[in-house]
Amino acid sequence: MGLSPAERSLRARHAALSVHARGRTNTGPARAAQLARLEQQVRAEAASRGEVLSDAEVQKRVEFKRRAKQAELSRLAQKARREGQQAKEDSA
Repeated sequence: MGLSPAERSLRARHAALSVHARGRTNTGPARAAQLARLEQQVRAEAASRGEVLSDAEVQKRVEFKRRAKQAELSRLAQKARREGQQAKEDSA
């Protein structure tokens, strides 16, 4: 017999925490790719407006774009949770 959903969740959580405790995560390549993509977007947007940005300004804008994306993902997650809860209440 397989694991219950709760048991699978606990097993996955334990595995993730163990990886992080050893200081070994696999997010580096994805984070680097995201930052490179954001930097390209910032530079393209600035060029389209005729702006010439210093490297420090590019990095500042990249960080703001990254934080804006995270805020948008948080907003969408909250919306999905709210809609899921509403659907659950409506079906009860």
